[in-house]
Amino acid sequence: SPIEIYSDSVNVKFRVIEKNFFVQNATVTVNGENVVDELSWKADGDNHYAVYELKDNGDYSIIFTYEDIFGEDDENSAIKNKYEISKQISIDKVAPKVTLTFSEADFENDDSKYFDEAVAVELKIQEEKFNPTDLKISEIEGFAGMSEENKTYLADPANWSYDESNSIYTACVNFVAENSEGIYAFTVDYFDLA
Repeated sequence: SPIEIYSDSVNVKFRVIEKNFFVQNATVTVNGENVVDELSWKADGDNHYAVYELKDNGDYSIIFTYEDIFGEDDENSAIKNKYEISKQISIDKVAPKVTLTFSEADFENDDSKYFDEAVAVELKIQEEKFNPTDLKISEIEGFAGMSEENKTYLADPANWSYDESNSIYTACVNFVAENSEGIYAFTVDYFDLA
């Protein structure tokens, strides 16, 4: 199943519809660790419920298994029929951070940067689950914006380097083509999936 991404803690709910439910026949693993003893099961007729809370940032693989000891095989003898459901969940509580850095070039004025040559712009996105196709670069009305070539370049994951220790992705583009004068303005937005 596809991974589900959340921005906060998640309550994983388990429900078994079974007349003869036995907790000892259930297994719940989170990232390979059996947590079934941490669950408190409640019953409502043939419906049996339990909840497990995932609190921390991270990726989780949850597998629920139940063995029905009263199932029958083709020879009508009692066996254990095994039922299994799995789910992938990711919790990301940290908002992405976008940083723009201009190349070392002469400029003046604190509000606007004036360059006398093409400018390299370094984009850094601090986000563990960064996807370049979710990056939105918009023009500001009345100004020239980033070229479509640069936007296409930034949308390609292969053009980003990754610093795993800080979850920072970095890419660099030449913002203004040589001999192309003008006033350029753009915004960079990134919204994570959580």
